[in-house]
Amino acid sequence: MGRQNLKYRRQKVKREHHLLPGLAPILEEIASHPAVKSIIPARINSAVRGSGVQLFWKYKTPTGVKLLAKAGGGVQEIFVVTGEPETLRKLLEEYK
Repeated sequence: MGRQNLKYRRQKVKREHHLLPGLAPILEEIASHPAVKSIIPARINSAVRGSGVQLFWKYKTPTGVKLLAKAGGGVQEIFVVTGEPETLRKLLEEYK
């Protein structure tokens, strides 16, 4: 990984795009799990205003898992790089 790629990372969470309000601490806690190699948030889209941060499991990907985060009138796709998707699913159940 080159120096340029590290520019947008804090621990294992990529910070190239903004994060939904309240999402950063949750992603950092998930990133601290040994099964998680990297977390890559995508762009934020508008959605119906909701309360609090909610994470939803969408599906497995070739490199891990796609999650959906909802908070404060926005929705954001979150890609988690992991070789242990079922371990991540159990970890996410703690946030519901």
